[in-house]
Amino acid sequence: MENFLAQIKERAKKNPARLIFAEGNEARVKEAIEIIEREGLAIPVTFGDPAKDPHFEDFVKKFMELRGASEEEARSKMQNPHYFATMMLGEGLGDGLITGPTAPSRERILPALEIIKTEEKFHKVSGFFFMVLPANVDRDAANGGVLLFADCAVNVEPDVNTLADIAIDTAETAKRFGIEPVVALLSFSTAGSSNHPLVKKVREAAKLVKSRRPDLTVEGEMQVDAALMDQIGA
Repeated sequence: MENFLAQIKERAKKNPARLIFAEGNEARVKEAIEIIEREGLAIPVTFGDPAKDPHFEDFVKKFMELRGASEEEARSKMQNPHYFATMMLGEGLGDGLITGPTAPSRERILPALEIIKTEEKFHKVSGFFFMVLPANVDRDAANGGVLLFADCAVNVEPDVNTLADIAIDTAETAKRFGIEPVVALLSFSTAGSSNHPLVKKVREAAKLVKSRRPDLTVEGEMQVDAALMDQIGA
């Protein structure tokens, strides 16, 4: 884990990004900002009351144009720090956005969908998280112990197409972090040990990924132990 985090930090230091913090007054965020500044990892961008910010009126107008919203709705949205911070990002006032400590996922994701939107090649928004295996675990098949799990935050019951999109998008994300992706579509079945409808959905998604992206190494459906341990998955 230390090696992976060290690599990420070194990349960040070489080209510090402007990171907008939607909750810059929150105690944990302030502490994080102090660490970021001390280590030179990024350039934090914070703001106070959105309604008193010099960009507020301009953002209200832009939101009205972007969403066809009434002035009342636009003002209400721009007073929300998550919407305001997202508009800052959309207007090029930062390179990335950090949000989350005080708000549920829905409040953090909706502003991005309404203002930033998705790249054309991405059909669905999905979330992922890193899991770094401890040093005493065999890491041969796990990129030095670094795994990406998706989607554990956004899509509640994805269909076959969405599962395939999530797998492909997560593989592309792994590449951005210098990880060569080996994709496993997880289920409670391995290689046909069950024919439950949910298993069939995962199986079909794996086939779809292979047909769309033959360049990727993809397996599924399989249980997590089979995905991580060759002696079980073989």
